[in-house]
Amino acid sequence: MDHPTLYPSAIIGVVDLVDVHPSDECEQLGAGELCSPWAEASYREHSGRSRNRVVHLALEHPRPLEVPIPAKGRLGLWTPDAELLDRIREQVPAGAAACTPS
Repeated sequence: MDHPTLYPSAIIGVVDLVDVHPSDECEQLGAGELCSPWAEASYREHSGRSRNRVVHLALEHPRPLEVPIPAKGRLGLWTPDAELLDRIREQVPAGAAACTPS
């Protein structure tokens, strides 16, 4: 039986970032409504500190990679270096179709 290689940190897919907005903008949709079922208006950090000014990243067009690409993990948005971008483009050419839920 073949076992997949496990990486402690890897790129597993790409998405398009289509919008960035503060949570209080999407709360204007209606009484307590947010822009997504995963959106949070606030949250409590593991240290107990409360975060009330939350920014939402709207992502669309997910494209999974067939083979994970090992990469150092980072917090927040970051720009991959040229070599990493080339490795991603090998698996996800420009204009590749997004995956759709079945």
